[in-house]
Amino acid sequence: MLRLLFSYVPVVTVVGLMVCADVLVHAQCSTDYEFECYIQFINMTSDGFARLLHIFATTSYPSYTVQRLIVAKSSGAFLQRIGQLTNGIIYLQYNEPVFVLPEGNELIYVTLTVAPALRVFIAGRNDHLQSLRIENSSLGVIPATLKQLTQLQLLEIDCSPLTTLPLDMLAKNPYLFHVDLLANRIAQILPLTDPGAVLSVKKLSLTANRIVHLDLSVFEGAKDLSYLDLRNNRMLSISAGTKAGSLPNLLSLYLDGNRLSTFDPLLGLHAPRLTVLSLSENNFTEIPSKWEKSSALRYISLDSNRIRTFDFATVRSLKALESISLTENRIHTVRASPPVVELPLLQSIYLRGNALESFSLNGIELPTIGWITLDQNRLSRVPPVYRKYPQVRLFLTDNPIRCASLEQNQDKLSAYLITVSVAWEDYICPSKIINLLNIDMCCVVKLIGLLLYVLSVSNTCSGQCEEYGFLSCNIALLNMTSDGGPRLRRAIDNSEDNLSSIIIDRLIVASAASGPFLQRIGAFTRSLSFLKYHDAVFQLPADTIIEGVFITDASPLRSFVAARNQYLQTLHIDKCSLDRIPTTLANMPVLNILIIRECALTVVRMDAFAGTSALQSVALDENKIRQLLPATSNPTTSLPIREFSIESNLLERVDMAVFASMLELESLRLRGNRIVALQATLPVTLSNLYDFRLALNDISSIELGQLTLPRIGVLMLDQNAFQDIPSNWPKMPTLVSLSLMQNNLKDANLTALRVFPNLQYVYLDDNQITTVQVREPVRLPVLDILSLSKNKLTSVNFSKLDVPVIYLIELAYNQLKAIPPLFQRYPNITLSISDNPLTCSAIQPLKNRIVERKLFVNSVWGDVACKTTSFIAIDKEEKVCCNV
Repeated sequence: MLRLLFSYVPVVTVVGLMVCADVLVHAQCSTDYEFECYIQFINMTSDGFARLLHIFATTSYPSYTVQRLIVAKSSGAFLQRIGQLTNGIIYLQYNEPVFVLPEGNELIYVTLTVAPALRVFIAGRNDHLQSLRIENSSLGVIPATLKQLTQLQLLEIDCSPLTTLPLDMLAKNPYLFHVDLLANRIAQILPLTDPGAVLSVKKLSLTANRIVHLDLSVFEGAKDLSYLDLRNNRMLSISAGTKAGSLPNLLSLYLDGNRLSTFDPLLGLHAPRLTVLSLSENNFTEIPSKWEKSSALRYISLDSNRIRTFDFATVRSLKALESISLTENRIHTVRASPPVVELPLLQSIYLRGNALESFSLNGIELPTIGWITLDQNRLSRVPPVYRKYPQVRLFLTDNPIRCASLEQNQDKLSAYLITVSVAWEDYICPSKIINLLNIDMCCVVKLIGLLLYVLSVSNTCSGQCEEYGFLSCNIALLNMTSDGGPRLRRAIDNSEDNLSSIIIDRLIVASAASGPFLQRIGAFTRSLSFLKYHDAVFQLPADTIIEGVFITDASPLRSFVAARNQYLQTLHIDKCSLDRIPTTLANMPVLNILIIRECALTVVRMDAFAGTSALQSVALDENKIRQLLPATSNPTTSLPIREFSIESNLLERVDMAVFASMLELESLRLRGNRIVALQATLPVTLSNLYDFRLALNDISSIELGQLTLPRIGVLMLDQNAFQDIPSNWPKMPTLVSLSLMQNNLKDANLTALRVFPNLQYVYLDDNQITTVQVREPVRLPVLDILSLSKNKLTSVNFSKLDVPVIYLIELAYNQLKAIPPLFQRYPNITLSISDNPLTCSAIQPLKNRIVERKLFVNSVWGDVACKTTSFIAIDKEEKVCCNV
């Protein structure tokens, strides 16, 4: 229950409190436990204090627990008396609405564990208290008297109804190093209003709050901040602001458990010492690649996302990286795009729980690598890493490792460098058991296939095979025009039981590196990776047993032709000259993933995907696509595609009818095109679409009345050309978050939003809005946040808006002279209206709301002068700037 920080001064724990004066109790230790004195009753209204003095004088326990404390008041004068006996007190139950810490009290630690009635904390001048912890309370704001605690080092307010964090409230405590505000309702962080103010906070935790969008530059004044924890919020985006921010001492940034799908704030944030970045349990489909060149990052975690490919080249610039964790994703490919990736300090790689069927470290220099976890994948052989890295430890449990592969690696097993599944106690191997080193190890017998890497293709020279560890063959030069075929066949046949990969540095062919060449070796390989491809055509012959084709750098490639193939699951082509979707996709009925990126596609016909019954993910980003054409051959045929991305192309007009055949579609991304018109010319229902992103286009209107999105959750229309909030919306009954930031909105008619009964977040920031009108009654029953900052508002009218659970309306950086009359209807609302030309007469009647931190205006503290014509004094330190 209690741990004493300084054993020579006892701490009192109060389990229960009674406020009365007529009960006589007996107080003495009733425990044999050597570290704690347990006292059943203490009556402070009679002889309780004398009894405590006697107990403290005659015993020497490090802690004292009072089961029931009888006092006139639970804080105030009682704390003055108890402070003479102890330097710390813990209330396991506090039942009063106010807690008073008197001036001069000598307690160092105060903890209130369960305080459901507590609404106000008041502190007099105090030069002793170092730690204040409040949990499960009704505090709605950071206590205004926090600045009175001049020696405070730790502040913790957890599981309380805080909605806003004004950093000004933490700026008057010079030794406040650690702040925990966990499991509150914080949706907004307000920056320091005094440009010269500096926060002393080093560790800030805001886990399990309600932050949706965050600008890291809000922490500009926290120059000593080293640890920032923002896990389990609701973040859709995080940025570093329009001006480069600086957090010179930030070491650790935790963003797990949010809804992020992109991350590039390090490009605009000066954080030279950032070493830990955790982005687990978000919505990433690829690893971020835009890192600050001088990044000191040592640890990156992207566990439990939806990443499919890990290219070491994405972290090439992170020369200080020591560990990267990508567990529980969907990764089926690990590679290193040229040139060679050098990570001199990387020690550990975590890839547990993915879909890897092969793994190698070709094209990578890792001189300090020591630990690679590959548990719970689909590996059939021990990865070929020991020739180059003889002391690396591999973890391979729950993989279908072949028995022959284990036999070939007995020396590594005996040296405890390889860990595999074993038959132990009640665990029974799912396949075969082989006894090695007197241990029953699980393995399989079936030959699954080979992995082929082709680094380059040319037309001269000859080749030979060189062994590369137990499980791979490295062929420096392979001449398929002479004896290359027999050499390759002998290499495969002679190593049938222990070969898992073939690396060809230079492949010499008569005409092409595909076609007949693939047919000759296709029976032995499941994955083919060309890191450089020189031919204009890629041919996949019939019945070639290949599950993955990866072509990374193929500028001459203009055509991909596939004969009937029952095996290919992944086709990934980067930097090519393909100008159309391959017409033979239907010949690959098990194709699951199609990526054609940075090529020359100009038109996408949905007919091209017909017949691909297993295709779930399509990414066609960074092409030159100008037109999308619907399926015409058989309009009733449903495409299985779940994720469809055409970002950074040249689209100008999009008719949602083009997606009518994608009934399973969950994510649609059209960001970064040139779209000017978005419409639905025919009735369309996309029953499973949840995430729809259209930011960074030129859309000024939408005609989507015939579109139905029954499961949509997120719609992002930022950075477009809207002048009004659209009214011809698609049917979106489940919409949760709507963002129209950075458009050209001039009038915010919220009547257009009444068709969204589940709407929780509305973001209209950074527009040209001059007035907010609700022309007809509108009820948004679950709206949490309405944000209208950085507009040109001169008036707002919310009289016809019914938002019963609203807790934040953001109106900062506008031109309002009066405060909207919202508090009478919504007494618990938080209203942010700073940086507006408010008159003093408008603010004065709501002074109590400022004290309660329900109203945020332009406040300054101490000797800082207002830049307005007048001000209103809030207390001895704080004043609100305003105009007469």
